[in-house]
Amino acid sequence: MLRVVSLLYVLSLLPFPAFTQESAEITHGPFLTAPTAQGVTVVFTTNVPGVASVSLRATGCDSADWTPIQNSRFGLKAANGCVHRIELKGLDAGKRYEYRTVFRAIEKFEPYKILWGDSVSAGPFSFTVATKQAECTRFAVFNDVHGKAGRFDSLLVAGPLAQTDFVAFNGDMVNHLECPDQLFEGFIDVAARRFASSKPFLYVRGNHETRGAMARALPQYLPPADGTYYGLYRQGPVAFIVLDTGEDKPDAHWAYSGLTDFDAYREAQAAWLKTAVLDPVFTTAPFRIAILHIPPYGDDWHGTQEVRRLFAPVLAGAGLDLLIAAHTHEARWLTAAETDGFPVLINGIDTGVWINVDAESVRADRIDTQGNTVETRVIPLRR
Repeated sequence: MLRVVSLLYVLSLLPFPAFTQESAEITHGPFLTAPTAQGVTVVFTTNVPGVASVSLRATGCDSADWTPIQNSRFGLKAANGCVHRIELKGLDAGKRYEYRTVFRAIEKFEPYKILWGDSVSAGPFSFTVATKQAECTRFAVFNDVHGKAGRFDSLLVAGPLAQTDFVAFNGDMVNHLECPDQLFEGFIDVAARRFASSKPFLYVRGNHETRGAMARALPQYLPPADGTYYGLYRQGPVAFIVLDTGEDKPDAHWAYSGLTDFDAYREAQAAWLKTAVLDPVFTTAPFRIAILHIPPYGDDWHGTQEVRRLFAPVLAGAGLDLLIAAHTHEARWLTAAETDGFPVLINGIDTGVWINVDAESVRADRIDTQGNTVETRVIPLRR
């Protein structure tokens, strides 16, 4: 026993190195999402917990004019997490800004003492705030990627990405949500590398993103603008209505184990929609476009029926110019005569939709992974 105690004493005197936290790194992002008329949200993740901020300035300003921005809620600044969401609000429409992400690790978080770790930053990057004063707008729509990042990357580079103002992801970008890596490896990392650090993406939820243990944590990684996955957004001559169509089967279906409530959710959106189409943001726009995942036409499934029953009549009465949908995995064009009074573009899985809107028309080109334009549709100004 004496020998054991003596050995422990000797070992305690040896110069063992102290444990230190791994070096801080930005693991994903930054990317811009949830665009509004007054700003965007910057999202990035780190490998260790800490405090994040964004340094912001108007492009062309002096280097000393960086303004640090942090999120706070209920009097507490966001801290000790690895997923960082910083809302940039109150910005000037049409103005270009530069930003840098700044992170400082927390090695130990005690009630009255913080042990700080490494600092790391990225940038500068730049972006332009949306404005209804723009004479034209260009955007792209992708959907039903289902985590196939290689195909998605090919679709991105096949079209005029450099000329777009933003990109819309119209649902089912992954198969289901069990862990964050599915989001990042499935499409976000590709988007961040290709465009999303300087052009925002508008995220429209699909039915597959509602499935899996992590589905309820989706807003942590893809925060919705104004707290909802539906809304009204204006860019140049276009007013965009975004709707969250939910699941395609009834809430009572065995696959959902009694844990969905999409019928009531769609009813609430329908009530909101009746007010949204009366908003001057919508009524003063030369063009009106709706983006939603499940189309109101094409099959007899419950989701399709509810989308048509609740949303289609309101959109038709509001003078919708175009509805862009996904979900079916097959491209299809429906004329106004085949629907409730507006054309519908359903995009498939092997093309992206590249849309140019000017003072005269909406032009939609479906482009495949090889850069071939497989379909073009033009909708002239009618008001």
